[in-house]
Amino acid sequence: MKKQPTKNYSKMSKKELEAFARDYGLELDKRLKKDTLVRIVESTVKRHNEELNVVKKKYNKSYYKKLIILTIIMAVSFIILRTCT
Repeated sequence: MKKQPTKNYSKMSKKELEAFARDYGLELDKRLKKDTLVRIVESTVKRHNEELNVVKKKYNKSYYKKLIILTIIMAVSFIILRTCT
């Protein structure tokens, strides 16, 4: 799922809202009022974007931790090689 730019969902028809919501794994009931459908879509998109941000932050932190560990290992390896020669 891709992060979608903020849209004005109230201008979309019920059919368009339903199609848009499917991209987020959400099945809407078109029997509900349009205002209710808009609120559901907005909250789903907001929650999805928040989850995306959390995943990005976790990935970035773990990447930098691995990079630091690799740098330390390389530095220790160079010191050992230098003392052996």
